[in-house]
Amino acid sequence: MQNSQIISITDLDTSTVYHFETVSNFTGNDSSTITTYPTSEGTPRADNIYNNPNTFNVSVQIGGSTRANDEWGVDASRVRSAEMILRTIKNEAHTLQIETNQRTYDNMYLTNINISSNTQNAYDFVASLGFSELFIATYTEVTVGPFTTSETKANTDSTQESGQKQGKTAPFKGIGLLV
Repeated sequence: MQNSQIISITDLDTSTVYHFETVSNFTGNDSSTITTYPTSEGTPRADNIYNNPNTFNVSVQIGGSTRANDEWGVDASRVRSAEMILRTIKNEAHTLQIETNQRTYDNMYLTNINISSNTQNAYDFVASLGFSELFIATYTEVTVGPFTTSETKANTDSTQESGQKQGKTAPFKGIGLLV
């Protein structure tokens, strides 16, 4: 199994770990986007740059003539089984963790399966797989207060002109988003 341990993909929905018989190449992309608009002197740079979702692409192969019994299936049925497993992972949006020697990619989702066989590997499962990160945000509810309440009175012309505005304050309840 040439290069089978270079990457591992863990399906966090089923707790299954997948390895490929051959990994010919893989690339990860961690990029940011910066504003094209001018910013004021002294503005924090982080306010004008945001991180894009990580992407990961890998070319893999699973042998159809190999005698094996693994997470992909048994012997020659592994080719069809691999395609069905990967399609299910993509279509059902399973949360994946991809582990390489360089880093761990969390909250990844399979977004692209590009099967590419030729006459030399027609009985194998050969594909390029594309993964993309989905940012997961959590929120918290924040209650501010209690505030003292005051009487609600209509402003008259005289109180309006003299600046003696009266009103009622109520507790503020808001939702904050934490990323």
